[in-house]
Amino acid sequence: MRVLFACLLLISLTLTHSYAQVKLTSQTIDLTDKTFIIDEEGEISKTGDDLHLFLLFHKNGNATFRPKRGSMITKDSPLSWRLVGDSLYLQQAPISLVADGKTQSITREPMKYAIIKTSRGYLLKEKDSQMLLFEIK
Repeated sequence: MRVLFACLLLISLTLTHSYAQVKLTSQTIDLTDKTFIIDEEGEISKTGDDLHLFLLFHKNGNATFRPKRGSMITKDSPLSWRLVGDSLYLQQAPISLVADGKTQSITREPMKYAIIKTSRGYLLKEKDSQMLLFEIK
């Protein structure tokens, strides 16, 4: 009886694993030339004081993180991005420090997110946090 149960469990796990692989590989993620608002759904409020965070994905692995307060862009921050399997890597530009007349460039570590396509956009999951991306058209 134990052998039969073990065989059924193994078959079940194998089928579940195969289904999960097919489901993950069949999701199509296309971020190029798209703009997303982070964690907000629907229209952008025009009250003037609301802070909205945007990610703009460009070709060639370039992106822009853009916070806006009302209609004013507070600062554009360049990023690079790439998709590897079901992960999205975002990397900020290097920091330049000047000390004693010498400039040193410090490369930042890329941020890795699991990316999951949802019916309303994309879910980005990191260790203990997650954020939703809603496409702005």
